[in-house]
Amino acid sequence: MLNMRRIIRLQFPLCKQMLASPTQGTRKYTSKPGNPQLEPVNKNSIMFARWKKHWYLSMARKKNIEGEEPEQPRSTRENWNYEAEFAAFKLRLQIDVADDDLRAAFTQPLPERDDVVDYSSLCTKGNILIHEFVKHYINLSFPKLCDEGKSAILDYLCSTKQLTHIAFNLGYKDFIQCSPFPPSSEVFAESFQASIEAIAKGSGGPVAAGKFILDFIIPQLIGKDILHDIWKPQNPMKILTQELQNQGKPGPEARLVRQSGISSTLPVFFIALYSGKEFLTEGAGESIELAETDAAKLVLKRIYGVEPNSRAIMMGVVVDDEFLEKLFAPLMQQRQQITGSG
Repeated sequence: MLNMRRIIRLQFPLCKQMLASPTQGTRKYTSKPGNPQLEPVNKNSIMFARWKKHWYLSMARKKNIEGEEPEQPRSTRENWNYEAEFAAFKLRLQIDVADDDLRAAFTQPLPERDDVVDYSSLCTKGNILIHEFVKHYINLSFPKLCDEGKSAILDYLCSTKQLTHIAFNLGYKDFIQCSPFPPSSEVFAESFQASIEAIAKGSGGPVAAGKFILDFIIPQLIGKDILHDIWKPQNPMKILTQELQNQGKPGPEARLVRQSGISSTLPVFFIALYSGKEFLTEGAGESIELAETDAAKLVLKRIYGVEPNSRAIMMGVVVDDEFLEKLFAPLMQQRQQITGSG
């Protein structure tokens, strides 16, 4: 032990004072007391313990080795109260529907159970109600649009992708009971369709279901360009030719008015469209074909009345009483028929 102390004193001169100090456990690092009035820069900052870094690294390594843990339903947690969450869900969406009907819409049946017919009936009727209401809305909102464009909007709003997006963001995932978990896109869409029919069977009738569709499905058109994002016609020049012929005007004629940077990697061509001597519009693109297509789409937007800056979509505060009366007229008649037959 003495030899070790001598070696330490020779190799580490600073340890000589530490070993010679009679009060090793109670030594002070400064002779002056600290200023009690000094405060940290951010008193609200929380310094994590050092062991958490190693714990996080260990858990990340475990995750890489074992893989992702299977996602568990929200109901498996201890703080889950189905009845309270179910009531809050109905109040949040402002729907008045029977609990049994809504639970049936959220419960995917198994083949050996007897509720397959009820679930399938809710999905089928809800799908029909969604298509009929959305189609009627499109006919009222876009009266100048051709049938092909209306069908494209209908398919876009009623697609499985859009219904899944709506149902997921409304919190359907916490209530859907299915196997396996998590629910697939088809299960989300079917549950949403079934919930629409469940709302229609409630005290509000089909009108309440129509309001629900108007509040959550129709707003998916916000920020969308009908021709570029939804319809995407393959040959807009052919459609434009037909529309001009229906109006008794000569077909469109494309003319190259100017170009820039044709010898560079980013050329720009400007194409003007004329119908006889009438100037229609001007479009630009990286090639003559793209510029001609862009110009044709601009003309079709003006003809069909679907320009992005022309008018707002009929929803929210933009909707007037006359439009709502026309929109809900079929549902009001259906409600009266249900009330009369009951």
